[in-house]
Amino acid sequence: MIRATCLLAAALIPVTSYSNVIINLNAEILRNADGSLMPSSGLVLLAASTQNPDFAEPSDTEFLPGFDDIILGKWSLGSNDGRFGAEFNGVLSGSWSSGDHLRLYWYPTLTEAATEPGAGTPYGTYRSDIPDVEESSSGWFTPNDGATESIGFFTADSGGPGGNDGRALLTTPVPEPSFYAGAFAAGCLAWAVAKRRKQRNLA
Repeated sequence: MIRATCLLAAALIPVTSYSNVIINLNAEILRNADGSLMPSSGLVLLAASTQNPDFAEPSDTEFLPGFDDIILGKWSLGSNDGRFGAEFNGVLSGSWSSGDHLRLYWYPTLTEAATEPGAGTPYGTYRSDIPDVEESSSGWFTPNDGATESIGFFTADSGGPGGNDGRALLTTPVPEPSFYAGAFAAGCLAWAVAKRRKQRNLA
């Protein structure tokens, strides 16, 4: 009797199940730092920020140094005309959920085999809260559980309606390690000064 009661209670507990979300990506035209077309072997990443709307910029050793940023998909450009298209199929899990911000990154000089950006490597980024092209069904957000969304953008020279409206950040070099060392040193110095002032005030 007790066993039957326990089994009935377990059956009544709601079970959370997740379905796949499908994102159809479209981006054009992606370029090198010198304005030439990005090679077909170039690296493209789709990322999500799971705790807040902000994304940390790449470092020399990490594509996504932010504590809550995750890589969802990794592809080669796969075209000779700077156009990128891919279907991402994933399952919402862990901290990744519906409504999380999405962002596209592209690295013209890297390939899909790359494990870190490297200092000075040029990269580009894009995201928008609103659909920018006719093919987009939503802004750059994680779809609802079980939904399929199409998101994309045109750069200004690809003939899209309205261009990219300034939100496609074209290639920027990944900072040198010395930048992070300097920032850390400055932070330590500021902490030491603040601590010393506090000690003086208590004296």
